[in-house]
Amino acid sequence: MHAGLPNFMAVRRYNAFMSGAQDSLLYSRVETVLASEIAGGDLRVGDQLPTEDRLIARFGVSRITVRRAIQNLVSRGLVEIRRGKGTFVLRPRSRRTLQS
Repeated sequence: MHAGLPNFMAVRRYNAFMSGAQDSLLYSRVETVLASEIAGGDLRVGDQLPTEDRLIARFGVSRITVRRAIQNLVSRGLVEIRRGKGTFVLRPRSRRTLQS
């Protein structure tokens, strides 16, 4: 690592800026990349997400950061956690329009 240069980590076709000042936002960056991969078809319905350990290595973040990102994806209805099996991409929720 060179002194004075920011630490950039290539994440597939994304560049995720990983600096100490941005640690609180790392989960959001992990979440955004995974959500983009789901929306873009890189991860399809029924696909299993990489393990926590692989995501930790890929993004260079802590386990709690990966878990928070995944929990946010669960809350958004993009993935589900199957205990003892892994985390899987869900079929998109149908969007109903509310009628007055």
